[in-house]
Amino acid sequence: MIHRIFTYFSLPSAGARRYWESNRLNVMRLIAAGRSPLLREWLKMINKNLVGGCGHYCGACSIYRACEDGGELLEVMEKSRPPDRNLHCRGCQAVDETCWPCNHCEIRECLDAKGFEFCYECDEFEKGGCEEWQRLAEGHVKIGMNLRENLLFIKSEGVEKWLEKQDKRWRCPSCGKPVSEEEKCYQCGAQLRQGSH
Repeated sequence: MIHRIFTYFSLPSAGARRYWESNRLNVMRLIAAGRSPLLREWLKMINKNLVGGCGHYCGACSIYRACEDGGELLEVMEKSRPPDRNLHCRGCQAVDETCWPCNHCEIRECLDAKGFEFCYECDEFEKGGCEEWQRLAEGHVKIGMNLRENLLFIKSEGVEKWLEKQDKRWRCPSCGKPVSEEEKCYQCGAQLRQGSH
């Protein structure tokens, strides 16, 4: 089965994505059981969805974490969504009309229009970034994420190394599980930092 999955996923096709979505739980069970080191490596590649073109790490996003982890964080995030929308996110590189709240991200639309993958490719970035990026970057500083630093690291070291660095950084020091920008770990309850209120 694993060979079939790798063969199927080696092609970046809509069919491969549909297969992943429909068989995700079975694949994750294999990984959790420790039966597939190759599959674990492949899943690291799929995490490229967690790289925002603006320098945001989606693995630390409360909405992404709520969708991935469920539990109390999902309940908290459900309360903030508009009643006519579903809480759904697979990361900034996988944004579609079903994602909330970023299904119409101005940064992504700008990058797509210019044919860029990341904001650092734009002339505006060297001048401090466009107004929309600056606003976003300022908000991220409050949660301990430096978008400019992230983009410069991606530019110099590559996406894979950046993802590894972010995965290590955004883990709970108590339980080791992934955390969001929230003030506590919703997996074990450990306080991560003081509130900014």
